Amino acid sequence: MLYLTSREVFEKTGYFDEKYFLYYEDADLSVRTKNKGFKIVYIPKSIIWHKTPARSADRIELQDYYITRNRLLFGFRYASFRSKSALLRESLLLLFKGRKWQKRGVIDYCFDKFGKEATSMSKISGVVIVRNAEEMIADCLDSLSFCDEIVVIDSFRKIGPRYRRKNGSKSL
Repeated sequence: MLYLTSREVFEKTGYFDEKYFLYYEDADLSVRTKNKGFKIVYIPKSIIWHKTPARSADRIELQDYYITRNRLLFGFRYASFRSKSALLRESLLLLFKGRKWQKRGVIDYCFDKFGKEATSMSKISGVVIVRNAEEMIADCLDSLSFCDEIVVIDSFRKIGPRYRRKNGSKSL
C-alpha cells in the first residue's frame, strides 16, 4: 500500500501507531483519517512494486506473529460486536491449534505486549517520501524509530537526503 497524504492529515490524526509495528498500521491510520472527516481514495490502476525477501521460515514466523497479534488489535479496536465475537473464537482456536508464532501473537495481545516484540527479523528498513517538508522529517523519523535504516526522499530533489539510524542515533 502506498499512502500519500497532506501534512494536515498527519497533524489531525497523528502518525502510524507504534503498537502495530508491522502489518495493519496502514489500515489503522486509514480508519483514523476517515474518522477525522478526510476522504480516502483508492486508485485501482496504480501499480506498486513491493520488494520483500524470499519466503523463509523466519519470514513466515514473523508474518504469523504480527498478522495474528495486530489483527486482534485492529479488530478489537474498530470491529462490530459480531466481528469481535468471531475474533475471540478464532483466537481460542489459534491458541489450541495454531502455529507456534500465531499462539505467541494471541498471548502477547492478551498481555498487552505491542511494538517490536518478535526477534525473528534481523533488519528493518523504512522509506519516507516527503514533498518539501523538511520540518516534518524529524517527526517522521521518530515515528519510525523501530527501523534500523531509514531513507528519506524529497519529491522535489533528484535524490533526497538519506538518514541512517544506527544504535538509536540519526545521521545524515
